[in-house]
Amino acid sequence: LATDPTALKQVEELVARCLALSTGKTELRSWSLLTGETGVTTVTITAPRSLRHSDVVFAVNKLAKHGDFDGRVGKIQICQDATSAVFDLPTADAFKLVKFANGQNLKQFAFEVTAELPAMQFVDRGGGGGGYRGGG
Repeated sequence: LATDPTALKQVEELVARCLALSTGKTELRSWSLLTGETGVTTVTITAPRSLRHSDVVFAVNKLAKHGDFDGRVGKIQICQDATSAVFDLPTADAFKLVKFANGQNLKQFAFEVTAELPAMQFVDRGGGGGGYRGGG
């Protein structure tokens, strides 16, 4: 079991469902690991080279043209290892994207539903605000 990632994932899902039912939840909801928004799932893309935001949007939209899902990407964050990025999609579309992408011969690109956020790049938005310079 420990060496079979698919079986391990199935066991994790089963345990999560049992825990949810034991607390009175009748349905499982997904949410973004980036923003906490419900109904959204975070997906990881891995590539052979450093990624930019535009690469993520391009790849998802290219796959969406041939797959049965909407390619409108939500929040995107480049990982500390810049060959990976995480991004949000509506949950149904996220699972369809991953399934479709894994069925293609993408060779160097991989998509997976994100279980845990990897380390992210720090983005410096520039200097802070200036002080008050009122005259008198």
